[in-house]
Amino acid sequence: MKSKSRLNKIDIYLPIVRRKIIYSLNKESKSITGLEKELKINRGTLKHHLKILEEFGAIKTTKKNNLSGRPVMIELKKNALNEMVTEMEAFMKETSEQFKKIKKKKE
Repeated sequence: MKSKSRLNKIDIYLPIVRRKIIYSLNKESKSITGLEKELKINRGTLKHHLKILEEFGAIKTTKKNNLSGRPVMIELKKNALNEMVTEMEAFMKETSEQFKKIKKKKE
């Protein structure tokens, strides 16, 4: 996985589209067309979110052996889910502690 700040890693959770992609791929691998139809979003939007998930290391694409090089199947890397949960828990703990400090200052 690429080295990124915790905030950038958490960004993977924010958009609902990425959560839907992760949920869908957790069930089974799919093609871009299959995801496009299931999630009812346009190809450009889908590719944008898939690129972010791939850069994070959450998904893997299997390429065709042809000139187009288009992905045949997209699969979720199961270990990536564990890493995402760990990052989210750390982020939530850090944020909670920051809110507690702010609240104490106001009192």
